[in-house]
Amino acid sequence: MTQIKPHGGKLINRVLTEQKKKKILEEASEYQSVPISSDLMKDVENIASGLFSPLEGFNCSEDYESILYNKRLSNGLPWTLPVVLDADNMDIKEGDDILLKNNSHIVAVMQVEEIFGYDKRVFAEQVFGTNDAAHPGVAKTYSMKDKLLGGKINLVNESGTPYYRYALKPAETRNLFREKGWEKVVGFQTRNVAHLGHEYLQKTALAMANGVPFGLGAGFWTRDLGRAHRLASKLKAGMVWVNSYKLVDPASPFGGMKMSGIGREMGFETMREYTQVKSVWIGYDFQPWKWPE
Repeated sequence: MTQIKPHGGKLINRVLTEQKKKKILEEASEYQSVPISSDLMKDVENIASGLFSPLEGFNCSEDYESILYNKRLSNGLPWTLPVVLDADNMDIKEGDDILLKNNSHIVAVMQVEEIFGYDKRVFAEQVFGTNDAAHPGVAKTYSMKDKLLGGKINLVNESGTPYYRYALKPAETRNLFREKGWEKVVGFQTRNVAHLGHEYLQKTALAMANGVPFGLGAGFWTRDLGRAHRLASKLKAGMVWVNSYKLVDPASPFGGMKMSGIGREMGFETMREYTQVKSVWIGYDFQPWKWPE
């Protein structure tokens, strides 16, 4: 199976090796640092893992301006939202290597290529379509620091997550798709109650999955338990896995739908294949039967 190339043609990896990470941590006191929020920490992790390929760091001014007004990187590649780091540490100079910290947690080391100013009002108008501070995104923009730092990052430490089993990196998902032989994959991001667009995407995926003549097994990933139950009930497959795949147990019925078979093996359901059904009728208002005269 031939996979499509990552956005920009190359999957970025900006994660330090253990040896380099150890060196950075040992020399941490020699670096200036910039505090970053949890949201910015996620941006750093997404850059490092290649999720934001081809970005290798926070936008410099040329890319920033191009994204803002043309929705493309300066090389012409489509990219619609700036990925920026705001700071107010006036001691940092262009060419410095600095640490990015979330509280006391060292997240990454950054090579500062450029320090530049920006117009927050223009940023808000171009990104959110309004400069009204009642909009939460605009309000957040107005609260940003006055300078932006541009430059490449290298991830030192990743944040912890209870969902690490499902937080697959781009390289991991690409390997998974290759192993399973999947030629078509539907991407879906959930962060709030599903809108009509989200609902349409889910129904389209269901129609594609149910449109094939086979139905032995199906699987999908989601963090929404209610959505898991709804989709599982609508998939025309004998077995459905949620946030997992190909799990089997002798106590669980095994079998498919449509052209993938009739009947079930294993579990209580398999007993039906080895039993005969007999009907017995008993009348409780019994009257002795008489021959007709």
